[in-house]
Amino acid sequence: MRLIIEGIKIAWGALVTNKLRTFLTLLGNIVGIMSVIAVASLLRGIDRYARETVAEEGSNVFKIERFNQLESIIDFDNFLYALKHNPPIRRSDVTALRSSLKIPQYVSASATTGIDVTYGARKARAIRVRGSDELYPFLDNIDVRIGRNLNRIDVRTNAAVAVIGWEVYTALIEPAEPVGRFVKLGPRHFEIVGVAEEKGSILGRSQDRFLIIPIGAYQKLFGSEQSIDIRIKTADVIDLEPAIEEARFAMRTRHHLRPGEKDDFHVSTSAQLVNLWRKISGGIMMSLFVVVGISMVVGGIVLMNTMLVAVTERTREIGIRKALGARRRDIVWQFLVESATLSLFGGLFGMFIGFLIALLVSAVTPLPYSFDGTVLALAFIMTVTVGLVFGTYPAMRAAMLNPVDALRDER
Repeated sequence: MRLIIEGIKIAWGALVTNKLRTFLTLLGNIVGIMSVIAVASLLRGIDRYARETVAEEGSNVFKIERFNQLESIIDFDNFLYALKHNPPIRRSDVTALRSSLKIPQYVSASATTGIDVTYGARKARAIRVRGSDELYPFLDNIDVRIGRNLNRIDVRTNAAVAVIGWEVYTALIEPAEPVGRFVKLGPRHFEIVGVAEEKGSILGRSQDRFLIIPIGAYQKLFGSEQSIDIRIKTADVIDLEPAIEEARFAMRTRHHLRPGEKDDFHVSTSAQLVNLWRKISGGIMMSLFVVVGISMVVGGIVLMNTMLVAVTERTREIGIRKALGARRRDIVWQFLVESATLSLFGGLFGMFIGFLIALLVSAVTPLPYSFDGTVLALAFIMTVTVGLVFGTYPAMRAAMLNPVDALRDER
């Protein structure tokens, strides 16, 4: 313990006495640890946010769509093939599934596009307009603050009525009473029957810039040839997989697909998006660790050279210690402690800077952050290991010095 404390004191003295040299020596460690802490904190924050969002939206909800939209990111050729060969999904598919499926609790039709919405002289641009049936509140957890949701009569009669998001209300109508007023979508006017509760933003994207109208009115406005999505919810998450298989079998039967033929539709769940993000973030972390590893090796080499200089500068001191009875392992241990301590100082400074960067990025962007104890422990271990590994050669060289020759040194 005495040797450890003494080594830490000597390392601290070297750090304070030669600030610039110490900073340049530890720059590789600082940059490497700073990078891994900042990026890992942001990635973990996004990962946790994605999981919480999925949990909030419901892990017992899945969607049948014409093609996998995520494939435009991960497999563009398959995406183009599906776009060309998969038939559009129609409202008749929704009706058929609603009458034949036994496991799901709700089967709902949905279609979405973007359009400018106007009210008098005011205009809200690029609003998400969704056509849906009366079941959407049960699948999207949409509560109304003012007025009501769409009902079955609205959907059956294709009524020109709408429920608007909170941001659409504040942008177009506030402070006036919204219910009973008309907004214009393209050439048609829709009566507002409700305003949804404010939901906030996800990664900077507002969840309140939407307008919901009956699916029939949507198809009259934007065309009935557009494929729709079928959204299905089960009573419990344990029913999700059986419900997916039941819905897949029903859709294959409707599309007259033979055994062995590929599905001409896609079933997606919220968990698939989370898994895709985890793959992307895992790849980023692996690449980051490679870069950090290179930085740490370079920093370790610089640290080793600095310790060799320290051995040369303290040759006479080493000779005196040996003359007073210090053993080789005492000298080795002393220099290893000094090297590991210097490396750890750089790592701690890098952690501090990494935390500040994560906080700053989170403050000025929508990206959340979350500190990970595992990454902190790994960073701590990495810095100490670099100090021990690259301090070994200088320590061994110091221990091998002949005490008589060392005492003759005049430096």
